Amino acid sequence: MGVVGLVARAELRRRWLGALVLSLVVGIAGGAVLTAVAGARRTSTAFDRFVSESRPADALVNVPDASLVDEIERFPEVEALAQLSTVAAVPDVDGYFAVGASVDGRYGITVDRARLVVGRRADADAVDEVTLPESTARELGLAVGSRLRLLTFTPEQVALLQGEEADVEPAGPEVMVTIVGIERHPTDLSAPGEGAMVLTPAFHRAYADRIGEFEGKFLAVRLAGGRADLPGFVERTKRLAGPGTDVGFDPVGFESAGIDDSLGVLTIGLVIFAVVAGLAGLVAVGQALGRQAFAAAADHLALRSVGASRRQRFLALLVPAIPIAVAGAAAAVGIALVASPLMPIGIARRAEPDPGLAVDGLVLGLGFASVVVLVVALAALSAARVHRLADRPAVGGEPGSRAAPSAIVERLRRGGFSPPAVAGVRMALEPGRGRNAVPARPALVGAAVGVAGLIAALVFAASLDRLVTTPRLYGWNWDVAAGGPGLEDEYLL
Repeated sequence: MGVVGLVARAELRRRWLGALVLSLVVGIAGGAVLTAVAGARRTSTAFDRFVSESRPADALVNVPDASLVDEIERFPEVEALAQLSTVAAVPDVDGYFAVGASVDGRYGITVDRARLVVGRRADADAVDEVTLPESTARELGLAVGSRLRLLTFTPEQVALLQGEEADVEPAGPEVMVTIVGIERHPTDLSAPGEGAMVLTPAFHRAYADRIGEFEGKFLAVRLAGGRADLPGFVERTKRLAGPGTDVGFDPVGFESAGIDDSLGVLTIGLVIFAVVAGLAGLVAVGQALGRQAFAAAADHLALRSVGASRRQRFLALLVPAIPIAVAGAAAAVGIALVASPLMPIGIARRAEPDPGLAVDGLVLGLGFASVVVLVVALAALSAARVHRLADRPAVGGEPGSRAAPSAIVERLRRGGFSPPAVAGVRMALEPGRGRNAVPARPALVGAAVGVAGLIAALVFAASLDRLVTTPRLYGWNWDVAAGGPGLEDEYLL
């Protein structure tokens, strides 16, 4: 083992506690940055991943002839479809509430796969179970275990209603359903819409002959090319149905611009936090490495006396920082992994399809390498400075000592400031001499960066809170949206 290895091992054995603490400082600072960066990536993609996993329908198709379903399913544009019926039922609650039922059991599985939030999914063979969308449950004040009464219309009553007979009271079977779960759809995160619920295939089989259908049966269709395939799909379906056959098409979509804007703000906030935390961490770690290098400077003269070269003396100061860098980088990765369940934040947390522990290999891999490189670079700068100072002629018997006071201290002294004031400034700005020297300027820079980072974080948090709690600031300057099903215009009051 060469002189560099011997000195490095001796230094680590002698200062192992300080090295351990410094590794923890590196780990905490690096972990905060990696957590924020990984969280920013996760936040920015949460809604897109949620939509992709949900496999939402692109169109609802009102098919007058059930024999066309198999042909439509074989269209090249069709990726998946599910058949639904519109149940002529009125839930015994205030407000508009659309009711449907799955006919073939594919809705919620191959199309519109919602994320379960609370409870369980309704049993497809249970007549009286239902899973409610989150926005519907919130609007109606319902929870898992709540029971809901459905007032229904018979097929004959539906014919009267469609004939514009307004005075028709529900005379069909009264059905009690139990909410067994709450699920989240992408539409639950966008602008609030009308309430809706989809009952089980067992409900459809049990009541198809006794409860009417307001608008017949629909196909919820997911297109392979998304909305871009809609014109071709519509044209092909019309040709299949033939002239004179009325086929209704209702493109399905949701407004995501507001969500994208919110995610953009949250992502930028996390990036800003990562930058501020990174700068503060660099200053803090650089200051600690500088102290460590200054503490080891006393050995520099001894190494020079026994014939160690300049390169060996420089490496003797640098090498002890390498294990600290590696251990700190490993700790940073570990902290980022442990903290990953805290991400994403805000609305992205509701959209995240895979909450909990997340391993972002790109961020963690590059982060580990970056932490090692940056810590070693900071150690190299500190070692170079100590190496340069230690090679200067000794003053007062210690290498690198300098008798010249700080220029600011001199100006204060000459300006007639009191001795306590001059002494206080001297203690704050002058690094000291010899083995008692400390990196005063990095400490001041670190304190300034830390205070600036804290102020920036508080200002950003306060600004973001005011933005999200004041709708008029992001364009929502109305109190009531007046409109209804079938109306082309919506009036914002």
